[in-house]
Amino acid sequence: MNSDLRIRLARMADADRIERLQEQSLLRLGSRYYGRSAVESFLRLVGTLDIGLIQDRTYYVAEFGGRLVGCGGWSFRAAAMPPSHSVTAPRLDPRRDAAFVRAIYVAPEVARCGVGSALMRQAESAIVNAGFARAQLV
Repeated sequence: MNSDLRIRLARMADADRIERLQEQSLLRLGSRYYGRSAVESFLRLVGTLDIGLIQDRTYYVAEFGGRLVGCGGWSFRAAAMPPSHSVTAPRLDPRRDAAFVRAIYVAPEVARCGVGSALMRQAESAIVNAGFARAQLV
């Protein structure tokens, strides 16, 4: 799959598709580890999509054949989880702080096909290019 996989910056127009993919991924893949009721509570109380990452241009989508199959990114903001993150949260200092790798999700039907790894490589590369020496997986 990797040869035809396309990773690009997410746009606000992608938000609905991203949120649906995140929910499907959590319900079908996350429920195996956390239990369905815990995942449903998380979705209801916290949610998944943090549009601040899209606005900061640090969130990516993975597409295969024009279809959304994954999403994920990172943050240079002090707030690490939705809904607290916003473009007004303080910026981290790359000389002393670790960037946050955030919210990497894969469509259940392509799990274990390299989509998550490709998104992680994209985030890591962007983090290094932004001057961060360390990253923290949230």
